[in-house]
Amino acid sequence: MAQAGEPEVREQQAMKEVTRRLTTTFADSHPPEQVTHTIDAVYHRFDERPIRDFVPILVERLTRERLTASRH
Repeated sequence: MAQAGEPEVREQQAMKEVTRRLTTTFADSHPPEQVTHTIDAVYHRFDERPIRDFVPILVERLTRERLTASRH
């Protein structure tokens, strides 16, 4: 069983926070389902990547870019 300090658990906790932040940020312009779908699509781009430390940061940045671009 995974412990709270393990990298996988930390990544999942960070991704939950990214999802919360982005669904709140884009609540006025995108439905939550669209935000989470975009997050998932971006997140899966990093499957099989060995270095995971910056994945949540990259996912948040790329998702923000996509959602901001889709507003215009």
